Amino acid sequence: MGQMEATIEENPTSCNFALFNDVHFGRQAPHSLAPVDISDIEGNSGNAGNVPIVTPWAPFPRLPAELRLHVWLWCLRRHRLLEVDVCAADHEDGSTYPGNNISPSRYYAHRNHRGRIVSGRGYTLSIRGRGCYASSLSPLLWVNSEARQATLSFYQIHLPFPGKYKDQVLYLNPEYDVVHVRPRRTERTDVDHGPAIGTLLVDFLHDAKAYDYKGQGVVHLALHRHIIDGDHDTPLTPALVHPAAAMSFADILRRSLRSVLCITYFRSSSRAMGEFPAKGWHYHFAHTFPLRRRGHGTGSFHWLDTDPRPGVELDLRQLPLEDDPRPLPEAWKQLEHAFGITKEQREADDSNGSGDGLRFYICPTVNWPSWSQRRHHPSLVEEGSREELAEYLRYEADDWLRQREFISQSTPEYIIPKHGLMIDAETSEMMEKAPCLAVGMWLFPPEAFKQPTILRRSCFDVSAIRPDIVGHTPLPSDPIRRAPSFV
Repeated sequence: MGQMEATIEENPTSCNFALFNDVHFGRQAPHSLAPVDISDIEGNSGNAGNVPIVTPWAPFPRLPAELRLHVWLWCLRRHRLLEVDVCAADHEDGSTYPGNNISPSRYYAHRNHRGRIVSGRGYTLSIRGRGCYASSLSPLLWVNSEARQATLSFYQIHLPFPGKYKDQVLYLNPEYDVVHVRPRRTERTDVDHGPAIGTLLVDFLHDAKAYDYKGQGVVHLALHRHIIDGDHDTPLTPALVHPAAAMSFADILRRSLRSVLCITYFRSSSRAMGEFPAKGWHYHFAHTFPLRRRGHGTGSFHWLDTDPRPGVELDLRQLPLEDDPRPLPEAWKQLEHAFGITKEQREADDSNGSGDGLRFYICPTVNWPSWSQRRHHPSLVEEGSREELAEYLRYEADDWLRQREFISQSTPEYIIPKHGLMIDAETSEMMEKAPCLAVGMWLFPPEAFKQPTILRRSCFDVSAIRPDIVGHTPLPSDPIRRAPSFV
């Protein structure tokens, strides 16, 4: 793979490769880190782990208060994608949840400090990855009382973590944050008799709104496709949740949500497409397929309304996904219909200015495997780090070579060159040098997916449009970690 392949061959963990994220979004200056006491976050003082030590600028306190506030807000106005696991309690089953036939029920029976009813659900919240909770916190919380107040006001949702992490708080800004909700069951949950997994989404969104001092709640929601199409669970209906939850969820669907990002994976965990021949199938290495962010559940991103990378339109001619995405918009409409939301209501909301409309996106990304998944033993590098990505790129290049050799040996009439059979060698070399490798995901409108070119491989030609791309901001080397991470 050109210069990148040569670099990785010399040193499997070399981080000396260029990403589209590096070139387009730049790099942040490295921070010095100090130890942190996360439990002190609600206090007025104390040390904060992983909080940058900022060199003071003496004239700053003498600036007008309004100007200082603008500086704090400028620092805070960053789009973030937060992956939040919402895990059901071990003891829950269909006989106790949602408590419609139990009196008194603990669900939707108590109010928080704002006087709003909360779900009372005993779920657990967590952000995946080492140090991810700390990375979800703005360093401005520890600068001074003025910066702290500006931060707490900017993040208008202060959702307490239930259970053993009750001292932690999830701070969200609905306008700037995309919340990727991942409902989970524990290993001890009775799958056959426990509540439907989608009920966790309903109760989490209700609580987020209840702890929003503006009463807005989550505006930009990301979900994996299996949560939307109910492929592995009972379809979500009002009968499965508490009556108060059903009313709250209907209001969130109609008035709060403005965008839904339906995350789906590509058919392969690699950008190399070397499957056996099929009618219409081309052996190809898709340089521009975006790789998902791994290892870190929170961080900033840039949302570009057009993917500017060269060669995108070439890779979009063959887009194989894990499943056909065309049923997903209809599945979402059925969910809305089940909770009483009609097309006429949405049109009326838009016409009178009470609604901004809901945008639904299909968001493919390559679910690239970790070192431990490929080699079945722990890696010496941090998950989601730049070093691990370097390891993966070497593996991917070797895998593409193995696929080509296997096809050529099995089917002599197919001699697969390094650049594949969809593009020529010159174009492939240009895409390698661009750079085209991106960490993030594409965003397609549902109408981009017409009839599949290969039905059994859920393969589509979507080259007629140029998708949006969400690119995660890369960080440089961290003195605590052995490799920089994508956040």
